[in-house]
Amino acid sequence: HHFLRRGIFFSHRDFHSILNLHEQGKKFYLYTGRGPSSEIIQLTDDEKVLWRDIKIEDARGMAFNNAKDIIAVGFDNMVRIQKCVTFNQVKGIFGFGDSDIIGKITFPSIEAAPAFSTSFPFIFDKKIKLAIDTITPFIVEYQRRRADVTEEVREAFFKIRQIKL
Repeated sequence: HHFLRRGIFFSHRDFHSILNLHEQGKKFYLYTGRGPSSEIIQLTDDEKVLWRDIKIEDARGMAFNNAKDIIAVGFDNMVRIQKCVTFNQVKGIFGFGDSDIIGKITFPSIEAAPAFSTSFPFIFDKKIKLAIDTITPFIVEYQRRRADVTEEVREAFFKIRQIKL
């Protein structure tokens, strides 16, 4: 990243552990959830419709402009996450109320799915998928909550290392 090349850091936690992996020649996986930086882009325009005042038609236009997003959703992991998480957990963690729309309740599983390298079997060799660490520089509180919510899924796949940038 150009900030790394320029020595610009806003803050970090445990970044040295990823640098150590890099120096040791070990594999790791960066999932930022922040717009396209490669061929893989997660479609989150539906999130805008659910949380902000944007028309579905406008979100659909955004989706057509980012058509590659559709292939990166990670349906298998999304369903695994949904199967492991109760409504009470989601309600307590994200503060959803009884009048919130169902899209808000299910969206965390959609957003969390690409944080698992197994959502991308065409990139990561099946033999090494359990050994790949994931960097997920999310908003600190959301990352901690996502890790709590996906405990069963995490145990089934690999350990998530949190790094807050």
